[in-house]
Amino acid sequence: MERSMAEKHLCVGPWTSKVNGQDDGLILILIPPDPVTGNFSGTHFVPDGKAGFVPLQIQGTCEHPGAGGGGAHFMRFQETNLSQITLVYSGVIVPNSSSTGQHMIPHGKRQRLFIDLRKGHAAMQDDEEWVATKTT
Repeated sequence: MERSMAEKHLCVGPWTSKVNGQDDGLILILIPPDPVTGNFSGTHFVPDGKAGFVPLQIQGTCEHPGAGGGGAHFMRFQETNLSQITLVYSGVIVPNSSSTGQHMIPHGKRQRLFIDLRKGHAAMQDDEEWVATKTT
């Protein structure tokens, strides 16, 4: 039986997020990624430090193994925080085959995009540990 596109793209749904062991809020991807490109959009609800959350729009790509099963599930997205810094999150999704559906990104990264306009150069900086767990 053919699985639905949402099942193939494990990115869809709510994800709890931690950076360097600290709460990084909730990532919510409600609409399945484009079936050809894997592109998606969603919202990252980031803690505001006052017991509330700030919604940030995210844009990303979700990859899944091909028909032969080769390759890995992978999620990458970026957001611009309130300080106008672009952050890029990326990691391999480890599927959970149990009925709980709690897939994980156990060894992801969050990096800051640095753009030097004088030199016309862009680079990723500040590798931080990102862990995400898909909740049901």
